[in-house]
Amino acid sequence: MTGQSTRPDDFQSHRETYEGFLHGTIALILGVLFVLVALTTFAFTDTTSVLLGMSGLIAGLGSIAVNLRLAKPNWLISIVILVGFALLSAALM
Repeated sequence: MTGQSTRPDDFQSHRETYEGFLHGTIALILGVLFVLVALTTFAFTDTTSVLLGMSGLIAGLGSIAVNLRLAKPNWLISIVILVGFALLSAALM
């Protein structure tokens, strides 16, 4: 121990840091999933689906960026876009 006493506002700053860490972790996981679906679209579909892969990747990363800017993120929109992008990519294979 450092010998310093804890202040009541330390818990609030700890909670804010923890929530920020969770939001960053969720955003990173969703970003990786969008990249994986886009790479699958690029690899297993014809050349015309590059536009679909890039537009899905841009839409997904954009929705993640919007969610990170919100005070209380709602990840449902990003998840719906991810599932729709994955289903559309699977339908084209």
